[in-house]
Amino acid sequence: MLKLFKLIKIFIFKDRPIQFTLLAGFSSVLIITVALIITLTSKQNEKQLFTLTDQLTAQTSQTVLEKMESFFSPIESISKLVERSANYSSIFPDQLNEFTQFAMTSVQSFSQIYSMYYGDVSGNFINIRKTANTFIVRTILNSPTRRSITEETLDMDGNLLKTETNIQSDYDPRKRPWYTGSLSESIGNWTNVYIFHSNKRPGITYALPLFSKDNQRLGVFGTDLQLGEISLFLNSQKKGSVTDLIVINDDSRVIAYPDITKLMVDDGKSIRHLNLDELGYGPIQSHFDAFKTSDKKKASFSMLDTTYSATFKRFPNKFNNPWTLVQIVDESKIMGSFADKNRAVFLISIIILLISIYLTIQLSKSISKPMMALAKEADKIRDMQLEKKSNISSHIWEINHMNNSMDAMKTGLRAFEKYVPSKLVRKLIDEGVDLKLGGKSQVLTMFFSDIESFTSISEKLEPDALMQHLSTYLDKMAKIILKTNGTVDKYIGDAVMAFWGAPVTDKHHALHACSSALDCIHAIAKLNANWAKQGLPVFNTRIGLHTGETIVGNIGSSNRMNYTVLGDSVNLASRLEGINKNYNTNIIVSETTFHLTKTAFFYRPLDLVAVKGKNESVKIYELMGHRDEKSYEKLSVEFTNVFNDFQKQNWTDSLKRLHDLKKEFPKDTVITLYIKRCNHFIKNPPGLSWDGVNRLRSK
Repeated sequence: MLKLFKLIKIFIFKDRPIQFTLLAGFSSVLIITVALIITLTSKQNEKQLFTLTDQLTAQTSQTVLEKMESFFSPIESISKLVERSANYSSIFPDQLNEFTQFAMTSVQSFSQIYSMYYGDVSGNFINIRKTANTFIVRTILNSPTRRSITEETLDMDGNLLKTETNIQSDYDPRKRPWYTGSLSESIGNWTNVYIFHSNKRPGITYALPLFSKDNQRLGVFGTDLQLGEISLFLNSQKKGSVTDLIVINDDSRVIAYPDITKLMVDDGKSIRHLNLDELGYGPIQSHFDAFKTSDKKKASFSMLDTTYSATFKRFPNKFNNPWTLVQIVDESKIMGSFADKNRAVFLISIIILLISIYLTIQLSKSISKPMMALAKEADKIRDMQLEKKSNISSHIWEINHMNNSMDAMKTGLRAFEKYVPSKLVRKLIDEGVDLKLGGKSQVLTMFFSDIESFTSISEKLEPDALMQHLSTYLDKMAKIILKTNGTVDKYIGDAVMAFWGAPVTDKHHALHACSSALDCIHAIAKLNANWAKQGLPVFNTRIGLHTGETIVGNIGSSNRMNYTVLGDSVNLASRLEGINKNYNTNIIVSETTFHLTKTAFFYRPLDLVAVKGKNESVKIYELMGHRDEKSYEKLSVEFTNVFNDFQKQNWTDSLKRLHDLKKEFPKDTVITLYIKRCNHFIKNPPGLSWDGVNRLRSK
């Protein structure tokens, strides 16, 4: 009794132990049980549904595919017969009658054939086309001296009914797609579906190039097929739960549809195929897109309170046209009693669930809300979002205590990230490891920046004003670097040292570093404009970038460390920053960085240099702007060409082209520098030993 009283007392007053509240968790067992019953029942019914649907769709698909096989197979057989028959080099004019009889017989025997024709390399052409009760035979005889066009109308027995001559037409079979598409082929091929010009119906053509016995190209034999019969056949297969059958191509154009009157769309300007999304089946287009990319053959969707199942099946690729059969099935007609069972299980389960929720909701509220709030605060700490103090109130003592601890943790981490890169702190938190001395070799992109003539600028300002002025500048630079996943290593007076690719892996580190450098230059230009209006000194920033193998990690002592980079690559990036003053440029990158990013930015080569203390030369480039900044394109391209000529000692040609560039870019100091170099080498040729390297005497 005493124990029960204590529990009630604890429950009434504010600070309840979390263990007591967790007793309410037992109710979750019932929720899980109910959910499992609903899920398993639904899954079992769904499995039976799909089994029945599979059986139905498999049977229908097989029937449709067999029909399609019988639809297309005779055409290739007929074409092969033509290919193996007598030498067709003499069909014009000697064998026209034989060809006509053969074509009429074929067209009459196969209802899907709309017309057969043959065009040779001389422009002669014969076409046999079937109408309702007649054959139309059009013949074009083309010779160097005379061109004649004749059109004959024959009855179904081949008797001549009417002849029309002297027809005016510029029709040339050699310019038609079915002919030109076969020029590079040696075997027959099916064309894409298109609208026949004569009857505005969809069709497809089998074009077969013909050759003589000595392998000389004679012409192209073609057979046009109308696809209307496929639509009629699809209509005959709509029965039971099969709501619709559709044949489409990969462009989502409807090739065949049970209602043939909906197959074509006349927009007043042209006649086109109906698109899949115009059939009124809601999300069917998105499911078809998923089928093409992931081969997801089945999909389910709801429309007008009815659930449908869509099944996609590819046609065999025998005629070079990727077609798909879409079957849409009304699931409610298959489910039958399954739906009633699902509803009964669902209703009973919901009632049980509501009762359990009613009994446990008050207890769960007291812990779920503050715990979720604490979880969000923990996520913010993991992501180093430490600005705001958490504002969580709870009746549970343990939660209040955890909240206070998190606020203290935020305060400590805020101080910690001022000295250690926040990305490194986040990585340490994610990995759950301690800081330790050591590093590893890794390819990174290094960044060094400096302010031109900063010493003289600092002498003109009071210390407090200088610190405020410089802090504004450094804050702007740091924000841009951090925005592109860069790590600010340190500030060395007015200089900034940063790198990309660590501690967070970035496979595009060179690209991000270059983009950040350009953004820094543009941002400082805006700052300078405002400072100039206020009468404050402006900062001309110079940046050096290099991508290379470097050592990255923690150096220092066991109680004081620095996460930084070391190695020749770091030194080279620093030297490149200083080299800017030799060319009056803002951003210089190494050849390695250039090759990794040249498709994204405009560059121009500046020089081959050997920095002080190094014998090896490196090619350096000026980073000018993004590829969408077309104002840099001409200078980039033309100066690159001049530089290449300069390296080949073509001083005179280089000088002429430099003067031409100078007229268009009169303030460009690099052009002026190379004009001086050309004049110098013209007067003082360096000799054959000249290697084009500019050996610098200072850093």
